[in-house]
Amino acid sequence: MHMRVPQQFTLKLWILLLLTGLGLLLLLPGNTGLSIYSGKDEYFLSMRVVLSMHEGNHWWIPMLDGEPRLRKPPGLYWSARAVFDLCGPSMFCLRLPAMLWALAWVVSIAGLAGWFYPRQYIAAQFTGGLALMLCAGWLIEGRRLMLDLPVTACASLGFWASIKAIAPNLDAIKSVSISYSSRSTWIGKLTMIAWWTMAGVFVAYGFLIKGPVVWLIWGTGILALSFHPQLRLAQAVGIWESPRT
Repeated sequence: MHMRVPQQFTLKLWILLLLTGLGLLLLLPGNTGLSIYSGKDEYFLSMRVVLSMHEGNHWWIPMLDGEPRLRKPPGLYWSARAVFDLCGPSMFCLRLPAMLWALAWVVSIAGLAGWFYPRQYIAAQFTGGLALMLCAGWLIEGRRLMLDLPVTACASLGFWASIKAIAPNLDAIKSVSISYSSRSTWIGKLTMIAWWTMAGVFVAYGFLIKGPVVWLIWGTGILALSFHPQLRLAQAVGIWESPRT
């Protein structure tokens, strides 16, 4: 017996893959050497740390010129060191983690747009992702190994996973009975737990990149969602269900 994949899911996946491909085409040029996007902060605060960790075979503790660099959490340096070791010693490989985080941010924004506009999810996902890719900040920071874009991507991914745990989309939230009826089944409960777990992983790794600022970005979105007429704060974080009145 073959399991049939819903057509809507397939279309959403293809849109995300298309946006990822477009993002790569935008970010690839100019990443093989120094460019107008290069700066001393990227070199002194990020690249040299990764190079020092690679040369000294250090993993857990970021190192700079033989001394521990503990001014920032190690999350970005861990991911950059792993990609650098797998990809090879080059400027492109040093910046590849930034590109991957930028693409992850595009995917999360497209997913959020589809969640808020489920009836026009194709246009919403494509427009949301494309709008982000046309922003100067994304085009610049997506080419630089810095902290700000990765932590923003983690917060966006965490928020997307959180609202998917609450309901499949915004239309479902408008009917409380539909939003929470799936929790009565074990599949629904496992799905909700899986989404909350992913949200926790993304937010936790965002903390490992730049500290508690990720809680502010993610928490602001959850707090704003809690003001929806059909939701209270406890419902927004999934603590209990509220019967429809």
